[in-house]
Amino acid sequence: MADSNIKSIVKDAIKKYSKLNNTDLGKLLAKKYPDIFSHPEAARSSIRYYKGKNGSRSRPHASVEYSKLSNAKILVFDIETAPLISYHWRRWQQDIHGGQVIADNWPILTWSAKWLFDNKIHSMKMTPKEAINRNDKRVVQGLWNIINEADIVIAHNGIKFDVRMMNGRFFLNGITPPSSYQIIDTLRAARKAIAVPSYKLDDLAKYLGLETKIKTDFSWWKKFMEGDQDAINKMQLYNDKDVEILEEVYFALRPWIRPHPNLGLFVPHGESVCPACASTDLSIIGEYATYVNLYDEYKCGNCGHTSRRRQSTTPIRSNKQITVSIPK
Repeated sequence: MADSNIKSIVKDAIKKYSKLNNTDLGKLLAKKYPDIFSHPEAARSSIRYYKGKNGSRSRPHASVEYSKLSNAKILVFDIETAPLISYHWRRWQQDIHGGQVIADNWPILTWSAKWLFDNKIHSMKMTPKEAINRNDKRVVQGLWNIINEADIVIAHNGIKFDVRMMNGRFFLNGITPPSSYQIIDTLRAARKAIAVPSYKLDDLAKYLGLETKIKTDFSWWKKFMEGDQDAINKMQLYNDKDVEILEEVYFALRPWIRPHPNLGLFVPHGESVCPACASTDLSIIGEYATYVNLYDEYKCGNCGHTSRRRQSTTPIRSNKQITVSIPK
């Protein structure tokens, strides 16, 4: 269908269902027009795009429709962990010795995950008994099962916290490592590429005009560890929402992530594709220069990511005559 028809459908829906948020409106459009929107995320992306065009929240990163173009299994995930418990005399700069520690394990209370573009959120939470006993083996095994399927995982502060924490719980529960995967850490990617007042997930979402996190306070964690079922359920919903927000923030950051895991390795055909989204909508925008070679540089019409051709455009003979600066 032509972009003009998509534009008409989406704009009419935005006007007609003005009280619906982007998520619910995306679900409605995907259900009503399955031949246009292959999944709710495609519809939500179009909604964000046209809403942005009409106001100050214009987001050039949002294409009309995101599509699942590669066979890569990309998992967006987040975990919530329990606090440590100890006796201590001061609130700041304390050395907590072994005899003061009441509980020093970091059980995973809940985890939430979704496959990129899929609407379903997979999640697990402790039972009240497990929470009181700080026993996360069942929950951790469930997390291992889904991580083991992934080619790429996306997490905010994933390299420093989520992945290492997750691996620690695998280790302490006697579970061997899952199959290998690549990590996209949206916190690290944002810090590397852009300057904003805060790199917290909620703040990045706010800057982009997206839905923000559910408000919490420490009482949720305290009641959870006491086995309060209502607190356990609320924590799971909080975790689920974080994953939805993380997916949206990832889409905004995707053009800026360098290097992005190469999705071209997972396409079912032999065409040249964008390494970040696997789209074939590539345009040459100039040349990318290394110390000794020039390469055609491409821009993706779907996600905006830039990439380069692997084969050099520099003649082999002229390469031999090029000198390079001494690094030290």
